[in-house]
Parts: sequence; structure tokens; C-alpha cells
Amino acid sequence: TIMSNIIKNIEDSKSLTLKSQIDYKENSVEQLILAKNQGVTMILFAFDKGKEISTHTAPGDAFVTCLEGNGKIILNGMEHNLKEGDYILMPAKEPHSVYALDKFKMLLTIVM
Repeated sequence: TIMSNIIKNIEDSKSLTLKSQIDYKENSVEQLILAKNQGVTMILFAFDKGKEISTHTAPGDAFVTCLEGNGKIILNGMEHNLKEGDYILMPAKEPHSVYALDKFKMLLTIVM
């Protein structure tokens, strides 16, 4: 079953790995919304090698967890390389971009 209207696209009462919930697609950045309401947004991303999300800002604090591969976050002009298990917190309204050094999966959680 799928839980309430806040949690989407993921089964409840079942132990799963997050990175198995989204697949890579050639030459693409895939995304799967897991939760969204006024207070929190959770999105899984799968980046093909070399794909990116250009510089932007988020309305809330953005917490990125690397689930697989290697990615680069540029936050306020400073580079941060993430590998599996690493995370970074990007404060609200701070400009940042994401680049896949290799195939790269991440969980983005934005807290308002």
C-alpha cells in the first residue's frame, strides 16, 4: 500500500534500500518525489555521468545524502565532492549546483 498523501511512490511497512527505488536513464537526471507538503520535500535523484542541475536556490534548508557513485556540489562557489554515505547541508537561499562525476544517486530533503 502507499501511505498518506504526504508520502508518495514508496511502499510502507517494508524494508528497502533507497538507491534501489530509482534507476539511471542514459543522458538524463531522473527524479522520484517521495514526500511533499508545506514543511518537507524528499526527492530521489539518479544522475547519468556528466549530467548536472545548474545553479539554483532552495526555499528551505536542503540536506543531500549521496546514496551511490560520486557527485560534486558547488555551494557558494566552493566545491564539495560526495561519495556514498556522505552528506551536505545547504542553507536556504544559498546558490548551489549538482554535477555527476560518475553515475550518482542522491536523496534530497528540503525542510522549510
